[in-house]
Amino acid sequence: MIDCHCHLPSRYKCVLNLHENGTSDSFYRQLTSFGIHPWYCGDENLCQKQLQILEQLVKQNQIIAIGECGLDNKLTSNSVSTQKKWFLKQIELNQHYNLPVYIHCVNMVNEIIILKKKWINQHWIYHGFNSSYEVAKKLISMNCWLSFGRVVLNNNNIKINTSLKLAFENKRLLIETDNDETHFTDLQCVYSVIASRLNCSIDVLINEVHESLHQLQIL
Repeated sequence: MIDCHCHLPSRYKCVLNLHENGTSDSFYRQLTSFGIHPWYCGDENLCQKQLQILEQLVKQNQIIAIGECGLDNKLTSNSVSTQKKWFLKQIELNQHYNLPVYIHCVNMVNEIIILKKKWINQHWIYHGFNSSYEVAKKLISMNCWLSFGRVVLNNNNIKINTSLKLAFENKRLLIETDNDETHFTDLQCVYSVIASRLNCSIDVLINEVHESLHQLQIL
């Protein structure tokens, strides 16, 4: 199983969980992304330094994706204009490298869709997808992948299930936990629930995620 978006602490407890849940026998298969998160873009000098670090990491092939980055009109006090400034700088930088981009989007999906039209050739991954079938269909048509996470554990509704099915049928499905310490146990739960919703085996689901990652040239 692959977790397509998580935040792992380098703590011994995480190593124990990794071993006990049979996810992998070491951390050597971690793949890393880097980006300026909209929650933490309020410091101009710091963000400029991070942008320079991002370009260095990309040039040195130290990361496989940019992000998470994006827009959030609910969970941060940073202005949308400031968020957009640093989001655009990262997207513009990516024009030269064409890495996948992990998108953080909260209450800003229309703005993300408008921006995506300009960078239609970039591969964007909509992290933590929890929107409608219509939004899912639009994003998939615009060269986006949809990454579903722990929201499926608490929401067995038509909105989530129809979006899941659409992403699965179009081979644009990724699975994530967006978690740290409980990442390894949550991952198994999320895969199990999604497989049940899609009426497929976990092995089939794992293969679908692998195929999406191959399309993104991450694997």
